[in-house]
Amino acid sequence: MARFKPFLLAIQVSLLTSFNAWGNEIIYVWSQSVYSEAITTKKLQPLFRDLEARLGKRIIVIATADPEKAIEAIFRNQAHIFFWGYSDALNKRFIHRGMREVSSAQLEVSVYSYHSKQPLLNDHQSVAVLEGSTAYSIAKATLKNPLKTYSNYFLMLEALSAGDAKFMVSTPTFFPPLTDALRKRFFKVWTLPHAGKASVWINSAVINQDQKKIIQHYFSEQSSSFKAVLGTTEFQSQ
Repeated sequence: MARFKPFLLAIQVSLLTSFNAWGNEIIYVWSQSVYSEAITTKKLQPLFRDLEARLGKRIIVIATADPEKAIEAIFRNQAHIFFWGYSDALNKRFIHRGMREVSSAQLEVSVYSYHSKQPLLNDHQSVAVLEGSTAYSIAKATLKNPLKTYSNYFLMLEALSAGDAKFMVSTPTFFPPLTDALRKRFFKVWTLPHAGKASVWINSAVINQDQKKIIQHYFSEQSSSFKAVLGTTEFQSQ
């Protein structure tokens, strides 16, 4: 009987994968926590209500600053869509775990000074940036300045207010939740030559082709809604 165990295990895995692709009643969307986890979830959850109706599935948004948590959730069948800032390194990891990028929106990446129009004078001045973000990926490849990383924008804003850094590098996703008074404290110093991306990945073992097309169309159609919340541009299918 022991010699049949690998064969039986293969059947069980095959059946589980088949069930996952067609039988999930809940779709989990993991998003990078650009604000606090609770606030990011609260802002994003309403954006997926129409997608719930189109897929006929309940959607639960989970925000985290740690991509490892999202990647680990793949093995528990609790990670079906990722909405994250793009980087080559993260993309390779997602692909290795069976994820596929299906849509993205370009994001301008710029250096801003805080509270003054002071330019970035030398390579020794520290620059604040969101940890693991697409802005971090672009800044690391472009700037020679030391980068101070923060797990969400609120912590980054606190650091700038306290004088821990006078500059930040960011995409427009930083600005929507700020008051007008706070926005006026930031001055664009330089737009980096390469754009970042807000990307959508799907778990290809769980999301079937029809669902994939619905998701791609949805992000394209709802580009203005995502822009209002996150400052993204129009989503394009990959």
